[in-house]
Amino acid sequence: MELDPDNLDEESATIIEDLCGWVDPDAPGRHRLLLKIDNNVASVEPMDNVATLTVDVLSHLQDFVMDELGAPWPEVENSDQTTSVLEPTLDIRGRPGWKGKYGIVCLVGELRHRLKP
Repeated sequence: MELDPDNLDEESATIIEDLCGWVDPDAPGRHRLLLKIDNNVASVEPMDNVATLTVDVLSHLQDFVMDELGAPWPEVENSDQTTSVLEPTLDIRGRPGWKGKYGIVCLVGELRHRLKP
């Protein structure tokens, strides 16, 4: 996938231009990952644990969606008729999911069934 340098926001351009920032300081020779969402680029820490990496990527995705919507996302309605904005997290078994006001709401891949209409 090619990046168009003329269509990047300032923060994304800085990340891409700073090639030293791509190298993991704790493991020379190991590079950080670049996550591209639309015209935004973020540096993501490579992790040995895929579930933890998934939560990090979800966090970046959530930030992008909220910026685009100009509102909190994702939101679900709780059983007590209140609304919770979910946050990506790991459940007690180490699986990536979404946590709300009362704990884990759903695992990754199950969010669409729980979103507030």
